[in-house]
Amino acid sequence: MYSTPLPDIAALKMLIAIGRTGSIAHAAAELGVSQQAVSSRLQRLEKLLGLSLVTRRTHDSILTRDGVLVVEWSAPVLDAASKLEVGIASLRIDRPDKLSVASSLTVAEHLLPHWIVAMGAHERSQGREATRISMVVTNAENAARLVAEGEAELGFVEGGSPPEGLRYLSLASDELYLVVSPSHPWAARQPRAVDPTELATTPLVMRERGSGCRAVLEAALVGAGINQTNIEPPLLELASNVAILEAVADEAGAAAVTFHAARPLIADGRLVRIATPGLTLTRTLGAVWKTGDAPQSLAARELLAHASGRPLSV
Repeated sequence: MYSTPLPDIAALKMLIAIGRTGSIAHAAAELGVSQQAVSSRLQRLEKLLGLSLVTRRTHDSILTRDGVLVVEWSAPVLDAASKLEVGIASLRIDRPDKLSVASSLTVAEHLLPHWIVAMGAHERSQGREATRISMVVTNAENAARLVAEGEAELGFVEGGSPPEGLRYLSLASDELYLVVSPSHPWAARQPRAVDPTELATTPLVMRERGSGCRAVLEAALVGAGINQTNIEPPLLELASNVAILEAVADEAGAAAVTFHAARPLIADGRLVRIATPGLTLTRTLGAVWKTGDAPQSLAARELLAHASGRPLSV
């Protein structure tokens, strides 16, 4: 028996959506429910936990410090729940309208939803039932492992090089932004910039080891002549971009995160971008599968076609 009541998976997903979108209304639209439903569920969740999780403002809603921590701790729970879902699905008879996917966080948050929606619309336009997709959201290293071990047919990863032993297709480019709060000393510099040596010797707020963002940053520092042993360990390790950005906005330090996640907070004035002369903080986002010129199932090939913008080759 648990001594503390635990929220359900839907409530955790709702809280993460609020944190990611910065709005109860936007979270409701993303989840496909009414704004009133999200507000009611949030009130029940706060009452269940005895915590204030969201600060409601005139034009947006932001996570409180407690809310950021709950989101951070929820990430492995949702990851485990997704793995359970994939595992249970694998026990059923394989059908052509099911697809198991493992995705890194950046792709899952900012790109994959658009690809899935486009694929579903295309299938329905042809009179077919939309493919049911079960997805594990994890870091890039673990996404590749799940594909290699056959737990997911298609994976979406990020980083500087394709995973060894898997087929790979480049899909898009991504850039990391180094960001701090407006009160950080780096924000007062003219110009706002930090060199590789100072960055390497500054403990940062980071994702866990195995994440694409962390791997790209460390590789860029090494490429700039910094010895790996001279790169300072993280100040904090957090499990999601939302948690990292909220921590940095609350003056926890500096972080390098995907521009997809950072730009809204920069536009709102909650974060400031710091230039990184001498560093190339770009990476490739790509898809992986086990064997063949294309994934085995039609569903996987169709999703890959929508992700890459290339015609489907049956």
